[in-house]
Amino acid sequence: MFIVVSIHNAAKAYASSETPGSVVAHLNAYNEVSLYWAAPSVDNMQITDYEIWYKAGSVNYVFLANTGNQTIYNHKNLASEKTYFYEVYAITKEKTKTLVGQTSIATARTSCTPDEGWCFRLVSATVSKSVSYVGDELAINAQILQGGSSEDGAVFVVFNATDPDGNQSILDTKKIYTARGENQDVSFVYIPEKNGNYHVDLELISPTGYSFDKRSVDFHISEDISYYQSGGWRELMIYAIFAGVGVVVYIVAIKRFRKRTDVQ
Repeated sequence: MFIVVSIHNAAKAYASSETPGSVVAHLNAYNEVSLYWAAPSVDNMQITDYEIWYKAGSVNYVFLANTGNQTIYNHKNLASEKTYFYEVYAITKEKTKTLVGQTSIATARTSCTPDEGWCFRLVSATVSKSVSYVGDELAINAQILQGGSSEDGAVFVVFNATDPDGNQSILDTKKIYTARGENQDVSFVYIPEKNGNYHVDLELISPTGYSFDKRSVDFHISEDISYYQSGGWRELMIYAIFAGVGVVVYIVAIKRFRKRTDVQ
């Protein structure tokens, strides 16, 4: 498990860029950037929206998105090996605009790792049940597709879960061997220990610590259905059968007792 944590942290350090200010950019995949920023204090005025502007190269900044009150945004389907510049503005209720911060980040090569020519994608990520109960064994399934120039390769799949209390932990990792152009299945087993909403991240990490791709799945654990779905209905049936047998035995015994009394 120590190796897993080291790999995961290395990926975040390798695929991120931070410039002075409040905006941080992370490279999720070779052509996808995640932006994060802290809500600023604008003379005690209420912030209602955030605007993101960006540019590539020497062109002028253009409007990218209005995120409402969300302080995170994913910019997808970018060109490979290109530097992108971002500016985030806070919009107040009074319609004033204040610069939150600026950042820039370069996307990776399409092959993802220059040395090995691999490029991995998480084609899908699913959970066996979207609603379940405490103690149930859930399967977290994913499909991996290898691209790039190499005929075969290997990638680490990191399984990260967040429980209803917000506690996040890396639970497992698997090294998956792949062949170019073929889907490879991988599965993790997870047993929830409390009720509430769960969030699971699956991330593909190279041996050098590069984050190729990441997908998330969510599911809910309900106390209301736990007893019956965990086999409680079988117990109730058994209790009912025994109770029924007990009633029959009692009735038969009473009838026999009455017959003996009548004979006497």
